[in-house]
Amino acid sequence: MEIKINTQEAVQLAEEKAVELADNSRIKVNSQPTFETAKNQLIELKKVKKFITEKKESITKPLNEALKNTRELFKPVETKLETIEKYLNSELLS
Repeated sequence: MEIKINTQEAVQLAEEKAVELADNSRIKVNSQPTFETAKNQLIELKKVKKFITEKKESITKPLNEALKNTRELFKPVETKLETIEKYLNSELLS
């Protein structure tokens, strides 16, 4: 499975947009125009958050799936070993 994203560019783009939003969001909502500006800033902020979440999940979902599959692969043998260890410990103690 190939991940076709440039993570560095995605993070850099989001950081630049966050700085831009921070600079532009220093407004007081005291009129209809400033209300509209704040509303548009919030919409833009939510777009950036969604973009970052999608990029992050495009990386973490496959990793989480691989971790889950790895744990499932080793679980039967680990369970058997634990059972044997418990048995041997109980035999030694009795």
